[in-house]
Amino acid sequence: MALAAQFAKATETNDEPITEIRMGALIKDEIVPIKTIIEEERRVAIRGLVFSAERKELKSGKKLFTFKMTDYTDSLIVKVFARDDDDDRMLSAVKKGMWIQTAGRVEDDSFMRELCMMASQLQEVKVEPPRDEWEGEKRVELHAHTQMSQMDAVTNVSSLVARAAKWGHRAIAITDHAGVQAFPEAY
Repeated sequence: MALAAQFAKATETNDEPITEIRMGALIKDEIVPIKTIIEEERRVAIRGLVFSAERKELKSGKKLFTFKMTDYTDSLIVKVFARDDDDDRMLSAVKKGMWIQTAGRVEDDSFMRELCMMASQLQEVKVEPPRDEWEGEKRVELHAHTQMSQMDAVTNVSSLVARAAKWGHRAIAITDHAGVQAFPEAY
């Protein structure tokens, strides 16, 4: 019976919601653009948007978290090993769409065959999305490409229309090359 009570108590503490995502001390290093990282470095700090988050349990029992981040100058893969169950819970809370800043060493990863950051510190940061500051009458964008325009754009039409609506634009013109593939989704 005592074992069941201990398990229930452990389960209760592990179900508490994560209120702050932070591993290690606050990062006080200067944040550098990712595009400036061109070789291995002992310590560097970056800030970016997570566009992919993955958790793997290795054969050794260790838990490896891999985050793909961009600061819109370039992108970098960040790897973190969970040291304990608290780290595991906290790192599992990092999701696609979050902004984080992290510090650690950059090394050539032999498994991925590219530069990766092995993070020693990580924390969530709040970043304001871009705003349309124009005070006058809103314009209608007459030249906008979607991901259907090969080599010209990567934005899907839903995101484009949502941003225009959020900024108060009444309409948007989709000018994709050689076709109207985005129109069904736009409709």
